[in-house]
Amino acid sequence: MSNLDELISLDMLHLLGGYQRIYVGFSGGLDSTVLLHYLQAQPLLHEKLIAVHVHHGLQSQADSWLTHCQKICQDWGVACQTFQLALSATANIESIARQARYQVFASLMQPQVCMVTAHHQDDQAETLLLHLMRGTGVKGLSGIAACSPFHQGFLLRPLLDCSRTQLQAYADRFSLSWIEDSSNDNQQFSRNFIRHTLIPQLQQRWPAVSKTLARTTDICRSTQANLDDLAKIDCPLLLAERAVPHILPLHDICALSADRVHNVVRFWLERHAIRPPSFMVMQQIRQALIEAKSDANPCIWVDAQHFIRRYQDKLYLERQLQPTYESKLIVWDNFPEPCNLLKLGVLHADLATQGLRVLADDRVCIRYRQGGERFVWHQQTKSLKKLFQEWQVPPWLRDSIPLLFINDQLAMVVGYAISDVFFTKSEPSYHIDYQPA
Repeated sequence: MSNLDELISLDMLHLLGGYQRIYVGFSGGLDSTVLLHYLQAQPLLHEKLIAVHVHHGLQSQADSWLTHCQKICQDWGVACQTFQLALSATANIESIARQARYQVFASLMQPQVCMVTAHHQDDQAETLLLHLMRGTGVKGLSGIAACSPFHQGFLLRPLLDCSRTQLQAYADRFSLSWIEDSSNDNQQFSRNFIRHTLIPQLQQRWPAVSKTLARTTDICRSTQANLDDLAKIDCPLLLAERAVPHILPLHDICALSADRVHNVVRFWLERHAIRPPSFMVMQQIRQALIEAKSDANPCIWVDAQHFIRRYQDKLYLERQLQPTYESKLIVWDNFPEPCNLLKLGVLHADLATQGLRVLADDRVCIRYRQGGERFVWHQQTKSLKKLFQEWQVPPWLRDSIPLLFINDQLAMVVGYAISDVFFTKSEPSYHIDYQPA
């Protein structure tokens, strides 16, 4: 865009106008200062704006930066929220600070709310080069999206079509003042090296390199959209109405080529906001899990918090290791009020037209499997172990399922079945809902 009065497209301004509240990441630097100034000048947006300044506590000038941002917001009549963090400098502080900042942003999200950041065309080019050096795939080369879901709201970057030179010209025209962070000149950080050394050298030979690289991200984003569509075609059960999000059925993908299997797994993981693992880990998932014998129970970690296991013809995505479940009884003495299961989760009892029968004098207790439990279901008495096998409950999950006892008799396997002895189609009865911690 050459016109300084049109830094943000009319389509983007219209999109922003549809939100009830617009949070703007405001560090006080050139980019976010220009963004906030431009948005506050839009009559239909001004009252919706809330500037968000995150004080990382990493620079000696951080307090003065906070004061500067508060004064700017006061001068422009923009609401301002500040958050102070206590980070300590480490080798990976750039990444840690970014993660902490986005955790703050995420805490603000609600339906009909968006977060806006000042990423621009040069940032897009730097991101592409950074990802190229890391050997990322098409997803990484898609760069920064102009609009994407973000927790309960959306994350928008309306300046992606603008260069840093255009932002500088805008700031000069309106005599804006901004913060100069000296850490942005530290070329020990990879992004700063790309910005101050690599891109200037590329620009000497290809003056429009930032614009060209930004166009490349658009092509990669289109390619990624096609790969996502292919994953949906290859494994339609992923999007089936009764699909369980953390379970990947293998029936449709076992006969696919390795590349298409990797694509389905990548798509599945990204639906859980998990970055695609390395090519080596993808190979392990395919060889050790998908191509494993049906009775095998292997486990592959995909990052520091998540692992995948196989049970029969499905993959299960789990978070960390299961906690230890205590064997002692938990007396639900205030039934039907919520029952806290020793910080492992919460049980809720809601009145229903049919479900679990609980009488006024009944003693309701919860405990976890110890072995040997028997359960009356479909007019048969079976061992709980046998029923778990019939219900295809993975072995590593069985000890984490709450068992509800009434007067010392197993009345309900929470989330799976109610004993025939305690099931009723008349009122009052209860629906029991379990929310794991």
